[in-house]
Amino acid sequence: SARLDYWFKSRQRYFVKNHGWVYASLADAAFIVSYALRRIRRMIQRKSDPDPRYFLREFVRCSVFVRGRTS
Repeated sequence: SARLDYWFKSRQRYFVKNHGWVYASLADAAFIVSYALRRIRRMIQRKSDPDPRYFLREFVRCSVFVRGRTS
């Protein structure tokens, strides 16, 4: 969604501008791993998923790993 896209891009811009590309990539990696683990845990516990559909995919698409060092 456009709202997620805006939020993720502004998050990336903040981290790159204020903390540098390495810090932004570490923050993105930590988010991706922790979110994926949370999804797996929710699946094992058979709990519903309140997050928007394709949330992780959109995050990765807007991460420093895909977009690069833009600020």
